[in-house]
Amino acid sequence: QEEHAGALEVLRVGLALAPRDAKLLQNRKVLIQEVVMKEVKAGKYADALSRIEEHKNLMSDKEQAHRLMLHVFDKHAEEFRRKQEWENVVAVYVEALKSHPGDSHLKNNLVSSYDSWARTHMETSDWAGAIRVYERGLEQMPGNGHLQNNLRYCREQMNR
Repeated sequence: QEEHAGALEVLRVGLALAPRDAKLLQNRKVLIQEVVMKEVKAGKYADALSRIEEHKNLMSDKEQAHRLMLHVFDKHAEEFRRKQEWENVVAVYVEALKSHPGDSHLKNNLVSSYDSWARTHMETSDWAGAIRVYERGLEQMPGNGHLQNNLRYCREQMNR
């Protein structure tokens, strides 16, 4: 972070003097992404999110800041997904939705995470385990049609 502090300050001053300078605007975007990605690569996801929040006023494109934030959440969840730590995968998206309620990307990835988790039970015909996962998903996302349909399917399979 310290190594980028000087560059960020130069960009702040430069943009104060020339707010529409295309090269400064591009450099700002690249530098902020670099700072955030360095934190992500180090597994410091909370720090990466803090950097986005800290520097979002330097980002003229609010959509860029939002996409970068989603990338951090996805990378964090992916770390747990690789280890099949499903409770942690789900926890990443549940926590993300607390600060970004209604975000369709986060909601879709949460549903997908419940599907992946349930699939680990379905592959071994552990229908009771899959049912527990979908019931938990519906506690987080009441009324979600996809989770309801999959829960119904698992109940049908268990009763065969």
